[in-house]
Amino acid sequence: MAYESAHDLPSFVELQKQLDGMRLLRFLLPRDQRAIFKELEGQIKLLGDTVDSFYKVLGPRSWIFHEALPVEEIGGLIASASDSAEAERRLIDYYKQPDNLGFQALRLRRFEALRRRLHLIERAQEDYMEGRYYACTLVLLTVMDGFVNEVDKATRQGLHAREPEDFDIYDSVVAHHYGLAHAHRSFRQSQKTTSDKPVYELHRNGILHGMLTNYDNDVVATKAWNRMFAVADWASARLKQPEPPETRPSWREVWSTFLDLARQRQATGAWQPSTLEPGDDRFEEDGCRVTCGEYLRLWGRRNYGHMARMLYSAVQKGYGASLPREVRDEYGAHELVGSEILRVDHVAPAICMVDVRIELKDQEPRQVRLRWIYETGDGDPAVPPLPGEWHLVVWGPVAFMAPAEDEDSGS
Repeated sequence: MAYESAHDLPSFVELQKQLDGMRLLRFLLPRDQRAIFKELEGQIKLLGDTVDSFYKVLGPRSWIFHEALPVEEIGGLIASASDSAEAERRLIDYYKQPDNLGFQALRLRRFEALRRRLHLIERAQEDYMEGRYYACTLVLLTVMDGFVNEVDKATRQGLHAREPEDFDIYDSVVAHHYGLAHAHRSFRQSQKTTSDKPVYELHRNGILHGMLTNYDNDVVATKAWNRMFAVADWASARLKQPEPPETRPSWREVWSTFLDLARQRQATGAWQPSTLEPGDDRFEEDGCRVTCGEYLRLWGRRNYGHMARMLYSAVQKGYGASLPREVRDEYGAHELVGSEILRVDHVAPAICMVDVRIELKDQEPRQVRLRWIYETGDGDPAVPPLPGEWHLVVWGPVAFMAPAEDEDSGS
């Protein structure tokens, strides 16, 4: 089903009902918690309004709001743009930031069908950052087709063979009436004659059949990334099993959840970027530095089982019990005989980059950069000092053997 507004999504409707019920009991709460309640009401409204504003401005241009987009940043982007063309350009600039695209691409690893195609996704990312937009577009189109075919084993149809109505998924922001189903109409549009006019829509059929020859631009390539993330959200919603609650959560349980969200918001607002080096205050006690040091120690001892427990939660869930074996296969040929942590760079509320000098057996020492993410026990990003653990994101040694300074260039 298509939703006219994000506020019509069942999860939004249920949340609003809970808020309405809690409002009657607000007088029982301490005064400081009453203020948090009001703030949370505003956050929920902001989320729904931002999604609707996004689709109002950019939906007609076939852009889709997906779950990895940051609400406040995208809301500000839309509000400050003078028209849809400027909003589109600002959204493209957002995707072009390596950390933004990289973090969103990491979320694709939660699907086995996309982990099989990870080498293609990484090539598309490299092509995009290097301005090879035609190559990025072609690769992502093939990845999406194969992914949709494999993720829905009952139907076995690629993305191109689906009807728009197939994407009217239950309770997902991509099911907005200007969302994935709407964009899919132009995606499948046929092109019977060759055209060398500039193309700014993701016309899959015309591009892959060679009828549209002038699509080498950042608009089409960025729409390919946007569509890839939206299709992943569709797959997530589709794969969810019906889970009718046996009992309605109490207002206390709901309130506890809201308080957790408020604490996250408060911690995010207080967070400041920081860089620590040996000799700096807090360097030795920094949580990410300590975790990274333990990971290096385990690597040196070839303790692959414990190393596996320190990896990104999506990787742990994806590989399951076979992950220690995968870690052994990745690290077995790289014997670590020495290491030194050179710098800890907290670049985002849940992201930390650690520069390390490593020495492998029979090799010259080299400098690498390890990317860490701070996660809750449920695998959601969190902000220190709230409860959570640092997990290694890019974990294979071959993947992070490039010098640390190359990280910023998107290589």
